[in-house]
Amino acid sequence: MNTFIRFSAGLALFGSLAAGLGAARPAWVARLGADWWSLPELQARMELSAREHDRLEATAAVVMRRIEERGRLMRELREGRLTLFEAAVGFGELNALPGAKGDFYRFAHLGSSDGEKLCRQVIAWVRCDPGSDVGPQSEEFVRRLEAELADHLRAHGTVVLPRAASAGSDGGNSANH
Repeated sequence: MNTFIRFSAGLALFGSLAAGLGAARPAWVARLGADWWSLPELQARMELSAREHDRLEATAAVVMRRIEERGRLMRELREGRLTLFEAAVGFGELNALPGAKGDFYRFAHLGSSDGEKLCRQVIAWVRCDPGSDVGPQSEEFVRRLEAELADHLRAHGTVVLPRAASAGSDGGNSANH
């Protein structure tokens, strides 16, 4: 029992000295990471960081899904299973996903309508698609898509895609492609 009392007294003395040092020199204690009085603030910061981490993870998942889906659209376009206009509808749907900067294509690509800008976004992706062959075949494919768009614009004056692609900014009508 005598040993227990001495140990308890020593522990109490050490605790008192630590508390006195913390009161006298809080910066020293903070540098050591022993500033227990700031635990609620640290806990709140950890919770905020965890929420921000979750938000960033969700955004990364959306970005990865969009990249994968655009890659799929590029393959189908190159293989002739999609038209330029169908690929543009797909790009519009991907642009509209939550967490995406869905209207960025409007500022990044020239055109008189959202449909035309989406077609130009598709063509831009074809130009730099890492899954494609680089060289004359790729350049020819880009020229063919640009000619298809130009022919459509001459024939119809604009590109109007189905409502899902542009969230209604083209009026929701479809054009004959």
